[in-house]
Amino acid sequence: PGQRERFPCPSSLLHNGLRGHNMNCGANDNCGAVDQERLQADRQQQAERLRYQHFKGRVLVTGHAGYIGQTVCNRLRYLGIPYIGMDSKTGSDVFFPAHVQLAFQTCPDITAVIHLAAVSSVGQCEAEPELALANNLIGTNSLLSVLSDQRKPPRVVFASSQAVKAQPISGVYAATKKLAERELSHYFTATSAPCFALRVANVAGGNHESRTHLIPNLVRSVAYPPFDLTADPEKTVRDFVHVEDVAEAFIHFATIDVGPSFHYLDICSGQPYSIYDLMGLVYRRWGRTIQYNRKPDRKGDFARIQDNNPVHARQLGWSPTLGIERILDDAKNALAKNDTYRRAYGG
Repeated sequence: PGQRERFPCPSSLLHNGLRGHNMNCGANDNCGAVDQERLQADRQQQAERLRYQHFKGRVLVTGHAGYIGQTVCNRLRYLGIPYIGMDSKTGSDVFFPAHVQLAFQTCPDITAVIHLAAVSSVGQCEAEPELALANNLIGTNSLLSVLSDQRKPPRVVFASSQAVKAQPISGVYAATKKLAERELSHYFTATSAPCFALRVANVAGGNHESRTHLIPNLVRSVAYPPFDLTADPEKTVRDFVHVEDVAEAFIHFATIDVGPSFHYLDICSGQPYSIYDLMGLVYRRWGRTIQYNRKPDRKGDFARIQDNNPVHARQLGWSPTLGIERILDDAKNALAKNDTYRRAYGG
């Protein structure tokens, strides 16, 4: 606490015009095409930034060094939206009120908080329930306490989970997220600041090689069969949403023009897949059969959620754009730098 350098505070991207390009092409016959591509990319970026020009202030992103957090921050930079990041990996932790207060002292223009910081692994939550409770619930409560003391409490967009909708609640992770949602509702009652509890489905895609996530393990098993499966492949059904769509959802609801209100929103594709369905997709896409060892079910998991529905989120302006095919391609591409894996796919 007290070290200002722990809170890197990126300034707004001031140059909103087209980037300069070297038009002296020399003998490069492709230069004109490249410049056209860059020009088109610049125009697209300008158009996307115009969508967010109404937003005034700065976004505080907790858990900015994580899988979703990095994608959110990359997107914020692209859109020219100023932000400040906090993450225990970089020495700033929402568990400590002094760290949060320092963030507001460093950047008093914070008007929205995207709260991603959490122990998100179901297995780790079951193995270390005290750690999960400290981070997911007590840390959230500590953060909200500091936010409520601000002169103008900021809106909060909270990363919840589809797991909170399981009946009954299954496992430590889901329980801590459900309790954290309740703390967020108390914050809204006390401050009237807009609040969004985003019940996120299974996040996948991007440059992600996790060995605890289903889709990277499925795709990896083509090169390294078999993989250990800790769920019933027929009865276990999941909704998958691309990490870029998830990042867009958090930014959208952090910046949308809305009055005092509290929203529970499903951030999902609305298209469920069983594990067998995913194996079939891999086979049809690349002609590879998935081999697995059936292990005991992982504690804390649930079979399926019956009522995943992104309709409310769509009504407020967000909808997913990237499907399961892009997610599978991303998983393959993330692993493609490995020679053994690349040979297994004939690459």
